[in-house]
Amino acid sequence: MSDMTKKLEGTERADYIRARFGENRVILVSSDPKSKRTNQSDLVRVARALGESVASSWSAYRDESGSVSVFHYGTHMVTVHADDTVTGISEGWGSMTDKCGIRKILRKVNGQGYRDIFGC
Repeated sequence: MSDMTKKLEGTERADYIRARFGENRVILVSSDPKSKRTNQSDLVRVARALGESVASSWSAYRDESGSVSVFHYGTHMVTVHADDTVTGISEGWGSMTDKCGIRKILRKVNGQGYRDIFGC
């Protein structure tokens, strides 16, 4: 168990991570909250580098396998795997903020958009 994981144990953040990703998943987290803020275009890149990132209502968390889970208002939208393939998890509400956000986030990853992933 890493030092960061030990620091998270017993905290509200650890409970959130367990609820979101499952009991046996470990999320690598940066200790500097300011460094995790970014824009949508760099959300995945910063999460890969620091363990998590936040851009407005979007957030991303890297797991131990190197995959990055992307959330919008707490809804798990997509997972970007280490090889840059993308798995659609939830279409969300299908709003313009969902569609445009996914497009902006994935443009630097593999060029896919909301329609490419969810077919609508």
